Amino acid sequence: MKLSILVGSRSVKKISDLLDALGAADLPSTTELLILWSGTAGALRDLKACQNHPVVIVEQKPPCYSSDTNALAKRAEGEFLLLLNDGVLPDSDAVAAAMEAISPDYIGIVGAKLRSPEGHLCHAGVLLNESGEPYIRNHQGAHWTDERVRNDMFVPAVSGAFLLVAREEFLEIGFDEALGGAGEDILFCLEYRRTFGKEILYVAGASAIQADGTAKSARGARPPLPGLAKNTLLTSAGERGCVLRKPGVRIITEQPEWILHRKAAEVQKHLGNVKINEDWPESDIHYFINYGMILEWAPSGIVVA
Repeated sequence: MKLSILVGSRSVKKISDLLDALGAADLPSTTELLILWSGTAGALRDLKACQNHPVVIVEQKPPCYSSDTNALAKRAEGEFLLLLNDGVLPDSDAVAAAMEAISPDYIGIVGAKLRSPEGHLCHAGVLLNESGEPYIRNHQGAHWTDERVRNDMFVPAVSGAFLLVAREEFLEIGFDEALGGAGEDILFCLEYRRTFGKEILYVAGASAIQADGTAKSARGARPPLPGLAKNTLLTSAGERGCVLRKPGVRIITEQPEWILHRKAAEVQKHLGNVKINEDWPESDIHYFINYGMILEWAPSGIVVA
């Protein structure tokens, strides 16, 4: 299957470093590289080859991440698109691992594990906090080999710094050009799930250096959202028909003051829409912390014990 790698840049050094990384990578034989160049005109004229794969340079000023990516996707000829930031340097087996991971029909988008040059974890998927706001899963900049990110994981979204998706599916949605470089990748993932019903997968074996990456905040920095009000991404997705809400959770556990009841209270504090030891037959999830407490099967919803 043919792969189109899309990258925008205005730095000759970053493009040169990226070509070095791709030159050592295990790429499909039918791979093309499309560069949206916004630097000095003609500066890439003597660009080195990338494993004899065709390189297409499109000069564009001023740069605009969302519209530039959409335009490159339309010019691409590959069955799959790999969106890369120019500061991301894939490990030699990263692209192959991502291509293998996206092969099942139920997987629609694949993201990578990104690390700083010093080895700190920068990105292992994008999660949503209890208020519905996106944040980057980076475990306080832990080492990129941390056991918490060694396994693949289904996630709500991944970063557009390394995002693999089928070209035709990307073109059906595209990046929202109204966001102006703030959160298009996350909104795209939410809209993608609503449209196609496929999974978004963080792949631990698809790893790369994020050359300008740094360890962020304690919980993982949120993607930059200047000018967007709280929950704008989720609101936008809802306006497009994607109903996003917290599930109702009914917890059956021990009496107050017992340790398992305190654990249930912690769940309630973080999820909010939780009732403990109450009748709630219409709850989405019925959680029996001790499976011996299951006295009757719930009439609807998911039962967890």
